[in-house]
Formats: sequence, structure tokens, C-alpha cells
Amino acid sequence: MDSRTISSIRRTITFAYYEKDATNENVLRRTREDDSMINKVDNTSSFRRTGIVAQLDYNRTFGKHGVSALAFYEQYESNDEMVLPTRFQSVNGWFGYNYDKKYGIDVIGAYQGSHKFGPGHKFGFFPTISAGWTVSNESFWKARGPGDFFGSRQHGLPTLQIADLMNDTRTLHAAQAEAVAMLADDPLLEAPEHALLEQQVQQMFEKAGAMN
Repeated sequence: MDSRTISSIRRTITFAYYEKDATNENVLRRTREDDSMINKVDNTSSFRRTGIVAQLDYNRTFGKHGVSALAFYEQYESNDEMVLPTRFQSVNGWFGYNYDKKYGIDVIGAYQGSHKFGPGHKFGFFPTISAGWTVSNESFWKARGPGDFFGSRQHGLPTLQIADLMNDTRTLHAAQAEAVAMLADDPLLEAPEHALLEQQVQQMFEKAGAMN
């Protein structure tokens, strides 16, 4: 709650004008008639603002099902003796559901009222509904990465991750250069000295395909 009060005060003081005598400094002579000084405050107001907020929330997970709910009430009121009082009220609710953190739906409703509208139109109900799909939580999305098998970029499948990107940068660049040169001379790894490498690569891709 905020409150502020301004009151009106009017004070009047009467005084005269004197100056020292030219021949005797211990003597004061009156030089002008009495006058009055007024200290006046014209505006008078008393202001008070009150706010009330109450809230309840709920959040639970049942296996792959997630349920969330929120309800809250708001009220703001201000009074000023110089103007008409103002008031705003709002009752709000939200319900959310998601399955396996992939598919979700949200339903929101707000019943709000304001002093600014005329009789019969001060309150209104405002509903909202939305649905979403978190594609990044799908298994087919997680199984894919940005990268090349040979080089500094890594494949999204764990079985095809062959180095630590943070600690093996120099090694990866050297391996990339060697791989590019080797594949330029023997793209299908058909040379006898590359037979073992071709076999290992084929097995890795077959295993990754079975996992996918």
C-alpha cells in the first residue's frame, strides 16, 4: 500500500520597515507602513494506492506426463480526493500439459475488469490456447549432428565420435589433412594398404545404422 497526503496551509505575518538613525545608530526610525507577507499553498490532495496479489501453483510429473497449473488474483485501487477513484481487478488461470517433454498444450484464461469502461462492460473474459512441439527432443533429431566423419567436426552419433574437440584440436587438423590426401588418391579405399581401414569404416557405419 502506498499513501501520500498533501494539506493546504495559509500563513500571514505582519511586519514594518525600519532603518538606523543617521545621527544615532542606537535609534531605529520607521520608514514604511506595516505590510503583510503571505505563505500560501493552493493545491490540496490526498492519495492512496492499494495492491493485492495472491498466487497458487502446481507442478507434477507422472512418468512421461507433465502437468502444471497456476492461478492468481490481482487488484489495484487508488483514491484521490481531487479525482474519481480507480480500480483494476484480474483473476487469471493457466494449465499446461506435456507428453515426454515433446508435445505440449497450454490453456490460459483471464477475467479482468477496469473502472475505465462503462456499466455492463467493465469485465471481460480473455481466453488463449496454444500447442507446441519440441522437435529437438525427438530421437531422430538427437541422433544427428553437424559433422564430417573425418575432420574437426564430429558426428552426432556417439559411436562415430572419435576425438575430444576441446583437447585434440591439433590432432584433428593433422588427421584431417592426412584423410583428405588419402581420399584424393584412393576415394573408395580400394588400395591394399587401405583394406583394414575400409573394413573398420564399414563396420562403424553398419553399427550406427542399426542403432538408428
